Amino acid sequence: RLYAGCTVRRNIEVAIDMLHSIIDQQHPMAVRDPPRFLIARALSFLTLIQYDLHEEAHAGRAVEPDPDGQLPPSRRYLLPINTPDIYLANILLRQAAVFANETAKFGFVSPYVLYLSQTLVRFGERDGIDVRNDPRFRNLTYLWRVHDIRKRQMLEEQSRRDRKVARVPDAYVCAAAGCRVSAVHQGGLRACSGRCPPERKPRYCSKECQTKDWKAHKAYCKPDDELEADVHDQSCTPPSSHEGSANMESEEATSSVPPSPDQRRSGDGRERTIELEVPGHESLNFQSAHLTPAYLKWMRAQISSTRAELPVRDGLLFRAGDRAREAVGQYYD
Repeated sequence: RLYAGCTVRRNIEVAIDMLHSIIDQQHPMAVRDPPRFLIARALSFLTLIQYDLHEEAHAGRAVEPDPDGQLPPSRRYLLPINTPDIYLANILLRQAAVFANETAKFGFVSPYVLYLSQTLVRFGERDGIDVRNDPRFRNLTYLWRVHDIRKRQMLEEQSRRDRKVARVPDAYVCAAAGCRVSAVHQGGLRACSGRCPPERKPRYCSKECQTKDWKAHKAYCKPDDELEADVHDQSCTPPSSHEGSANMESEEATSSVPPSPDQRRSGDGRERTIELEVPGHESLNFQSAHLTPAYLKWMRAQISSTRAELPVRDGLLFRAGDRAREAVGQYYD
Protein backbone atom coordinates (compact mmCIF):
# COMPACT_ATOMS: atom_id res chain seq x y z
CA ARG A 1 0.00 0.00 0.00
CA LEU A 2 2.84 2.39 0.77
CA TYR A 3 4.56 1.65 -2.53
CA ALA A 4 1.39 1.94 -4.62
CA GLY A 5 -0.22 4.75 -2.64
CA CYS A 6 -3.29 2.61 -1.97
CA THR A 7 -5.45 4.39 0.67
CA VAL A 8 -2.29 5.95 2.12
CA ARG A 9 0.17 8.56 0.93
CA ARG A 10 2.72 6.95 -1.35
CA ASN A 11 6.15 6.62 0.24
CA ILE A 12 8.63 4.47 -1.67
CA GLU A 13 11.41 5.07 0.86
CA VAL A 14 9.39 3.74 3.78
CA ALA A 15 8.10 0.81 1.72
CA ILE A 16 11.65 -0.26 0.83
CA ASP A 17 12.83 0.26 4.39
CA MET A 18 10.04 -1.96 5.72
CA LEU A 19 10.94 -4.70 3.25
CA HIS A 20 14.59 -4.51 4.27
CA SER A 21 13.56 -4.91 7.90
CA ILE A 22 12.27 -8.35 6.89
CA ILE A 23 15.29 -9.57 4.92
CA ASP A 24 18.11 -7.87 6.87
CA GLN A 25 18.64 -8.99 10.46
CA GLN A 26 21.08 -6.09 10.97
CA HIS A 27 18.32 -3.58 10.28
CA PRO A 28 17.53 -1.37 13.33
CA MET A 29 13.87 -2.42 13.17
CA ALA A 30 14.49 -5.97 11.96
CA VAL A 31 11.67 -8.48 12.13
CA ARG A 32 12.94 -11.22 14.42
CA ASP A 33 13.01 -14.72 12.96
CA PRO A 34 10.73 -14.02 9.99
CA PRO A 35 9.36 -17.16 8.29
CA ARG A 36 10.93 -18.16 5.00
CA PHE A 37 7.81 -17.46 2.98
CA LEU A 38 7.76 -13.87 4.28
CA ILE A 39 11.43 -13.32 3.39
CA ALA A 40 10.83 -14.76 -0.08
CA ARG A 41 7.88 -12.46 -0.72
CA ALA A 42 9.79 -9.43 0.52
CA LEU A 43 12.65 -10.26 -1.86
CA SER A 44 10.17 -10.73 -4.70
CA PHE A 45 8.58 -7.35 -4.05
CA LEU A 46 12.01 -5.70 -3.92
CA THR A 47 12.65 -7.22 -7.35
CA LEU A 48 9.59 -5.40 -8.65
CA ILE A 49 10.49 -2.10 -6.98
CA GLN A 50 14.09 -2.08 -8.22
CA TYR A 51 12.96 -2.87 -11.76
CA ASP A 52 10.35 -0.10 -11.63
CA LEU A 53 13.05 2.34 -10.50
CA HIS A 54 15.25 1.09 -13.36
CA GLU A 55 12.44 1.94 -15.78
CA GLU A 56 12.07 5.40 -14.25
CA ALA A 57 15.79 6.09 -14.58
CA HIS A 58 15.87 4.86 -18.18
CA ALA A 59 12.80 6.90 -19.16
CA GLY A 60 14.11 10.20 -17.85
CA ARG A 61 12.09 10.10 -14.66
CA ALA A 62 15.16 8.93 -12.80
CA VAL A 63 15.87 8.72 -9.10
CA GLU A 64 18.87 10.22 -7.35
CA PRO A 65 20.87 9.40 -4.20
CA ASP A 66 19.49 10.39 -0.85
CA PRO A 67 20.94 13.92 -0.38
CA ASP A 68 21.46 13.44 3.36
CA GLY A 69 23.30 10.14 2.93
CA GLN A 70 21.16 8.51 5.59
CA LEU A 71 20.33 5.37 3.63
CA PRO A 72 22.59 2.40 2.81
CA PRO A 73 23.88 2.33 -0.80
CA SER A 74 21.43 -0.40 -1.82
CA ARG A 75 18.51 1.87 -0.89
CA ARG A 76 19.91 5.26 -1.76
CA TYR A 77 18.26 5.88 -5.15
CA LEU A 78 14.85 7.15 -4.24
CA LEU A 79 14.15 10.81 -5.01
CA PRO A 80 12.74 11.88 -8.40
CA ILE A 81 14.70 14.13 -10.75
CA ASN A 82 14.24 15.01 -14.41
CA THR A 83 17.50 13.76 -15.91
CA PRO A 84 17.84 10.37 -17.64
CA ASP A 85 20.56 8.30 -16.03
CA ILE A 86 21.55 5.17 -17.95
CA TYR A 87 24.33 4.36 -15.48
CA LEU A 88 21.87 4.44 -12.59
CA ALA A 89 19.36 2.41 -14.61
CA ASN A 90 21.94 -0.35 -15.06
CA ILE A 91 22.75 -0.35 -11.34
CA LEU A 92 19.06 -0.70 -10.49
CA LEU A 93 18.62 -3.48 -13.05
CA ARG A 94 21.51 -5.37 -11.49
CA GLN A 95 19.97 -4.92 -8.03
CA ALA A 96 16.63 -6.21 -9.30
CA ALA A 97 18.37 -9.27 -10.75
CA VAL A 98 20.13 -9.99 -7.44
CA PHE A 99 16.84 -9.79 -5.53
CA ALA A 100 15.20 -12.07 -8.12
CA ASN A 101 18.00 -14.60 -7.73
CA GLU A 102 17.64 -14.56 -3.94
CA THR A 103 13.88 -15.01 -4.29
CA ALA A 104 14.40 -18.06 -6.49
CA LYS A 105 16.95 -19.38 -4.00
CA PHE A 106 14.17 -19.49 -1.41
CA GLY A 107 12.12 -21.60 -3.81
CA PHE A 108 9.57 -18.86 -4.52
CA VAL A 109 9.06 -18.39 -8.26
CA SER A 110 6.90 -15.29 -8.46
CA PRO A 111 5.73 -13.53 -11.64
CA TYR A 112 8.23 -10.75 -10.86
CA VAL A 113 11.12 -13.23 -10.89
CA LEU A 114 10.06 -14.76 -14.20
CA TYR A 115 9.43 -11.37 -15.77
CA LEU A 116 12.86 -10.13 -14.71
CA SER A 117 14.66 -13.14 -16.19
CA GLN A 118 12.71 -12.85 -19.45
CA THR A 119 13.45 -9.12 -19.59
CA LEU A 120 17.18 -9.69 -19.15
CA VAL A 121 17.17 -12.22 -21.99
CA ARG A 122 15.21 -9.82 -24.20
CA PHE A 123 17.62 -6.96 -23.46
CA GLY A 124 20.55 -9.24 -24.30
CA GLU A 125 19.00 -10.28 -27.62
CA ARG A 126 18.31 -6.65 -28.46
CA ASP A 127 21.90 -5.58 -27.75
CA GLY A 128 23.58 -8.71 -29.14
CA ILE A 129 24.87 -9.78 -25.71
CA ASP A 130 24.87 -13.23 -24.16
CA VAL A 131 23.40 -11.94 -20.93
CA ARG A 132 23.80 -15.28 -19.16
CA ASN A 133 27.58 -15.02 -19.59
CA ASP A 134 27.72 -11.32 -18.83
CA PRO A 135 29.88 -10.70 -15.70
CA ARG A 136 27.00 -8.82 -14.07
CA PHE A 137 24.52 -11.68 -14.40
CA ARG A 138 26.39 -14.95 -14.93
CA ASN A 139 26.40 -15.86 -11.22
CA LEU A 140 22.59 -15.69 -10.90
CA THR A 141 22.39 -19.48 -10.81
CA TYR A 142 18.96 -19.81 -9.23
CA LEU A 143 17.39 -17.19 -11.48
CA TRP A 144 18.58 -18.87 -14.67
CA ARG A 145 17.53 -22.27 -13.37
CA VAL A 146 13.91 -21.24 -12.82
CA HIS A 147 13.99 -19.37 -16.13
CA ASP A 148 14.96 -22.55 -17.99
CA ILE A 149 12.35 -24.63 -16.16
CA ARG A 150 9.59 -22.14 -16.91
CA LYS A 151 10.65 -21.85 -20.54
CA ARG A 152 10.35 -25.62 -20.96
CA GLN A 153 6.96 -25.59 -19.26
CA MET A 154 5.70 -22.83 -21.55
CA LEU A 155 6.86 -24.69 -24.66
CA GLU A 156 5.15 -27.87 -23.46
CA GLU A 157 1.94 -25.99 -22.61
CA GLN A 158 1.92 -24.28 -25.99
CA SER A 159 2.56 -27.57 -27.77
CA ARG A 160 -0.37 -29.23 -25.98
CA ARG A 161 -2.62 -26.28 -26.77
CA ASP A 162 -1.58 -26.24 -30.43
CA ARG A 163 -2.48 -29.92 -30.75
CA LYS A 164 -5.89 -29.33 -29.17
CA VAL A 165 -6.61 -26.30 -31.35
CA ALA A 166 -5.51 -28.16 -34.50
CA ARG A 167 -8.20 -30.79 -33.89
CA VAL A 168 -11.07 -28.26 -33.65
CA PRO A 169 -9.67 -24.84 -34.61
CA ASP A 170 -13.08 -23.14 -34.89
CA ALA A 171 -13.87 -23.97 -31.26
CA TYR A 172 -11.26 -21.52 -29.99
CA VAL A 173 -11.89 -18.36 -32.04
CA CYS A 174 -14.97 -16.15 -32.17
CA ALA A 175 -16.59 -16.51 -35.61
CA ALA A 176 -17.76 -12.89 -35.83
CA ALA A 177 -15.80 -10.91 -38.40
CA GLY A 178 -13.22 -8.58 -36.87
CA CYS A 179 -13.68 -9.81 -33.29
CA ARG A 180 -10.54 -11.94 -32.83
CA VAL A 181 -11.36 -12.83 -29.22
CA SER A 182 -10.26 -16.39 -28.55
CA ALA A 183 -10.79 -18.90 -25.77
CA VAL A 184 -8.19 -20.49 -23.53
CA HIS A 185 -10.26 -23.67 -23.20
CA GLN A 186 -12.63 -25.29 -25.66
CA GLY A 187 -15.69 -24.39 -23.58
CA GLY A 188 -14.70 -20.74 -23.38
CA LEU A 189 -16.95 -19.68 -26.28
CA ARG A 190 -20.67 -20.24 -26.74
CA ALA A 191 -21.72 -22.46 -29.63
CA CYS A 192 -24.57 -21.65 -31.98
CA SER A 193 -27.79 -23.19 -30.63
CA GLY A 194 -29.28 -23.64 -34.09
CA ARG A 195 -29.72 -26.82 -36.14
CA CYS A 196 -26.29 -26.90 -37.76
CA PRO A 197 -24.36 -30.09 -36.87
CA PRO A 198 -21.81 -29.91 -34.03
CA GLU A 199 -18.78 -30.08 -36.31
CA ARG A 200 -19.98 -26.97 -38.18
CA LYS A 201 -21.25 -24.92 -35.26
CA PRO A 202 -19.56 -21.53 -35.03
CA ARG A 203 -18.51 -20.26 -31.60
CA TYR A 204 -18.95 -16.76 -30.26
CA CYS A 205 -17.49 -14.80 -27.38
CA SER A 206 -20.78 -13.00 -26.68
CA LYS A 207 -24.40 -12.74 -27.71
CA GLU A 208 -23.58 -9.47 -29.49
CA CYS A 209 -21.07 -11.21 -31.74
CA GLN A 210 -23.54 -14.03 -32.38
CA THR A 211 -26.17 -11.51 -33.46
CA LYS A 212 -23.63 -9.68 -35.61
CA ASP A 213 -22.66 -12.90 -37.42
CA TRP A 214 -26.20 -14.21 -37.91
CA LYS A 215 -26.59 -12.68 -41.35
CA ALA A 216 -23.57 -14.63 -42.60
CA HIS A 217 -24.36 -17.84 -40.72
CA LYS A 218 -28.11 -17.94 -41.32
CA ALA A 219 -27.92 -19.75 -44.66
CA TYR A 220 -25.76 -22.50 -43.15
CA CYS A 221 -27.57 -22.98 -39.84
CA LYS A 222 -29.32 -26.20 -40.87
CA PRO A 223 -28.61 -29.93 -41.08
CA ASP A 224 -26.34 -31.20 -43.83
CA ASP A 225 -29.16 -32.73 -45.89
CA GLU A 226 -31.06 -29.43 -46.03
CA LEU A 227 -27.88 -27.52 -46.75
CA GLU A 228 -27.07 -29.78 -49.67
CA ALA A 229 -30.58 -29.28 -51.04
CA ASP A 230 -30.38 -25.51 -50.94
CA VAL A 231 -27.45 -23.76 -49.26
CA HIS A 232 -28.98 -20.42 -50.17
CA ASP A 233 -32.35 -20.96 -48.51
CA GLN A 234 -33.09 -17.85 -46.43
CA SER A 235 -36.50 -18.95 -45.15
CA CYS A 236 -35.39 -20.36 -41.79
CA THR A 237 -35.95 -18.23 -38.72
CA PRO A 238 -33.08 -17.61 -36.35
CA PRO A 239 -33.00 -19.53 -33.09
CA SER A 240 -33.79 -17.60 -29.92
CA SER A 241 -30.12 -17.15 -29.07
CA HIS A 242 -29.77 -15.00 -32.20
CA GLU A 243 -32.51 -12.55 -31.25
CA GLY A 244 -31.54 -8.92 -31.55
CA SER A 245 -30.77 -6.39 -34.19
CA ALA A 246 -28.46 -7.54 -36.95
CA ASN A 247 -27.69 -3.94 -37.84
CA MET A 248 -25.05 -3.47 -35.20
CA GLU A 249 -22.60 -0.60 -35.35
CA SER A 250 -19.12 -1.52 -36.46
CA GLU A 251 -16.63 -2.63 -33.84
CA GLU A 252 -14.48 0.38 -34.61
CA ALA A 253 -17.34 2.77 -33.90
CA THR A 254 -18.50 1.19 -30.68
CA SER A 255 -15.11 0.34 -29.20
CA SER A 256 -14.26 4.00 -28.63
CA VAL A 257 -16.97 4.22 -25.97
CA PRO A 258 -16.15 2.43 -22.71
CA PRO A 259 -18.70 -0.21 -21.75
CA SER A 260 -20.98 0.64 -18.86
CA PRO A 261 -20.10 -0.86 -15.45
CA ASP A 262 -22.62 -3.69 -15.85
CA GLN A 263 -20.98 -4.62 -19.18
CA ARG A 264 -17.46 -4.88 -17.80
CA ARG A 265 -17.50 -7.84 -15.47
CA SER A 266 -18.00 -11.33 -16.84
CA GLY A 267 -19.77 -13.70 -14.49
CA ASP A 268 -19.42 -16.90 -16.50
CA GLY A 269 -15.82 -17.59 -15.42
CA ARG A 270 -14.71 -18.38 -18.98
CA GLU A 271 -11.13 -17.45 -19.78
CA ARG A 272 -10.72 -15.46 -22.97
CA THR A 273 -7.73 -13.91 -24.69
CA ILE A 274 -7.34 -11.00 -27.04
CA GLU A 275 -4.30 -10.06 -29.10
CA LEU A 276 -2.78 -6.62 -28.56
CA GLU A 277 -0.50 -5.31 -31.29
CA VAL A 278 2.37 -3.25 -29.88
CA PRO A 279 4.86 -1.69 -32.34
CA GLY A 280 8.44 -2.83 -31.95
CA HIS A 281 7.31 -5.89 -30.03
CA GLU A 282 5.75 -9.23 -30.72
CA SER A 283 1.99 -9.27 -30.32
CA LEU A 284 0.85 -9.68 -26.74
CA ASN A 285 -2.02 -11.89 -25.58
CA PHE A 286 -4.13 -10.41 -22.79
CA GLN A 287 -6.02 -13.09 -20.88
CA SER A 288 -8.88 -12.64 -18.43
CA ALA A 289 -11.67 -14.66 -16.86
CA HIS A 290 -13.26 -11.53 -15.35
CA LEU A 291 -13.55 -8.96 -18.15
CA THR A 292 -16.30 -9.22 -20.74
CA PRO A 293 -15.43 -9.57 -24.44
CA ALA A 294 -16.82 -6.08 -25.05
CA TYR A 295 -14.44 -4.64 -22.48
CA LEU A 296 -11.47 -6.58 -23.84
CA LYS A 297 -12.14 -5.19 -27.31
CA TRP A 298 -12.49 -1.68 -25.91
CA MET A 299 -9.10 -2.05 -24.21
CA ARG A 300 -7.59 -3.19 -27.52
CA ALA A 301 -9.03 -0.14 -29.27
CA GLN A 302 -7.63 2.18 -26.59
CA ILE A 303 -4.14 0.75 -26.96
CA SER A 304 -4.33 0.68 -30.76
CA SER A 305 -5.35 4.35 -30.85
CA THR A 306 -2.00 5.32 -29.30
CA ARG A 307 0.25 3.25 -31.55
CA ALA A 308 0.98 5.73 -34.32
CA GLU A 309 1.76 8.70 -32.10
CA LEU A 310 3.97 7.29 -29.36
CA PRO A 311 7.68 6.48 -29.10
CA VAL A 312 8.82 2.96 -28.39
CA ARG A 313 11.62 2.03 -25.99
CA ASP A 314 12.76 -1.50 -25.21
CA GLY A 315 9.72 -2.84 -27.00
CA LEU A 316 7.35 -1.21 -24.51
CA LEU A 317 4.76 1.39 -25.39
CA PHE A 318 4.51 3.39 -22.19
CA ARG A 319 1.38 5.42 -22.74
CA ALA A 320 -0.39 2.40 -24.17
CA GLY A 321 0.50 0.62 -20.94
CA ASP A 322 -0.97 3.55 -19.04
CA ARG A 323 -4.14 3.23 -21.10
CA ALA A 324 -4.37 -0.46 -20.25
CA ARG A 325 -3.87 0.24 -16.54
CA GLU A 326 -6.49 2.99 -16.73
CA ALA A 327 -8.91 0.62 -18.44
CA VAL A 328 -8.44 -2.04 -15.78
CA GLY A 329 -8.81 0.67 -13.14
CA GLN A 330 -12.14 1.72 -14.63
CA TYR A 331 -13.24 -1.91 -14.48
CA TYR A 332 -12.52 -2.05 -10.76
CA ASP A 333 -14.18 1.35 -10.21
